[in-house]
Amino acid sequence: MSRLIYIPSGVAAYTDAKSLNLGASNTTKYVNLGASAFNYENTQALTFSMWVKLSANNVYQAFFNNQSDATSTGYVFGLKNTGALWMQIWNGTRIQCYTTETVGTAAWHHVALTYDGSVSSAGVAFYIDGTASTVTQQFNSLVGSTVSNTNLKLGMNISLGSLIDPVLGYINEVAIFNAALSAGNITTIYNAGHTGDISAMS
Repeated sequence: MSRLIYIPSGVAAYTDAKSLNLGASNTTKYVNLGASAFNYENTQALTFSMWVKLSANNVYQAFFNNQSDATSTGYVFGLKNTGALWMQIWNGTRIQCYTTETVGTAAWHHVALTYDGSVSSAGVAFYIDGTASTVTQQFNSLVGSTVSNTNLKLGMNISLGSLIDPVLGYINEVAIFNAALSAGNITTIYNAGHTGDISAMS
């Protein structure tokens, strides 16, 4: 397992002011994480992990996204307009899944996605507050490369030149791993809480 990125709170006493506030009415704010470390093929296992405090959960929001602007090739992990977590790996064919459980608003919640690189929706798992969620496998027909040569964006999607699906609220303790973490690993991250140091998980 190798951790590709970790953006900690960096404070002993966790406060909203020390997290990344994208805003309750965000339309333009996101973080560009670059492409070199995240331009992965669909056989690469990975984990996305972060804490969120959302002001709304009834609109689509992109937590992580590296889909190509022109073709949408790549992957996205975020929130559906029902409050459910969802993910997609796309190149015209796709893997797409979402959860039964939803992420609440106005409080901090830990969310995570793991994918085992099997090129199958059966290899996807979601977690909300350290607990595995029920997964609906909506599409399972991915064939061919999903390398997008596109920067990974934290908190936003870009489609045909337009900013869409912004995260509404706060994000923090962002981590990406090039392995599918176990349920126990995810529970450990969740139990560490907002101030937990997961830098040893590398």
